[in-house]
Amino acid sequence: MKAVLLLHGALGSASQLNHLKNITGLDQPLFTFDMKGHGMRCDGNSFSIEDLADDVLNYMNDNKITQADIFGYSMGGYVALHLALNHPSKINKVFTLGTKLNWTPEIATQEAVMLNPDRMLEKIPHYAAMLKSIHGNFWKELVLHTAEMMKRLAFKPISAEEMKSIHQSIRLAIADGDSMVTQEETITAFRNLQNGSMLVIPSAKHPLDSVDLKRLTFEIQSFL
Repeated sequence: MKAVLLLHGALGSASQLNHLKNITGLDQPLFTFDMKGHGMRCDGNSFSIEDLADDVLNYMNDNKITQADIFGYSMGGYVALHLALNHPSKINKVFTLGTKLNWTPEIATQEAVMLNPDRMLEKIPHYAAMLKSIHGNFWKELVLHTAEMMKRLAFKPISAEEMKSIHQSIRLAIADGDSMVTQEETITAFRNLQNGSMLVIPSAKHPLDSVDLKRLTFEIQSFL
């Protein structure tokens, strides 16, 4: 069976994508789920991009999905590109939104500084409360493991040469006000792809809830 998968971002869960589950006009069934260590599966254990990619493959096997089109938000988009590179027969098209592709140890360290649960409780308690409501009592461990995942990723990111070897149809989308992902890094990645395209979504920032979901739904449907 061929299907469409929706992959959530870091510190997110399947519930983050509920509004996109209403995409219509697709020939394939649509699935979304909590990836390893997130949401209903938040268990306090660590994970890597490779672990998350394997988790997607296991989900596909369990649901008898032989090939998938993927929409991946932020980290979910990176997992999708990792799968397209390493398991090309399993992945058809990939649409990413807000996916950071320029990872260096310095950048990862800067991002990880923000992923401190105690600091979140002090500075942004409403966000900490939201994370606890989504991930339960292991939310602090999830935050710390996400920071470690970023640091490990920075030592072995998808390289320019690897991007050039991805043959699937890929669309890289970015919000025009995204403060985490730059248009420059997205353009660089787009130019390295064999069959890539790029989309800039106006009047939006990195958080998914800042994006016009009707516009995003239309773009995903049109691409897939």
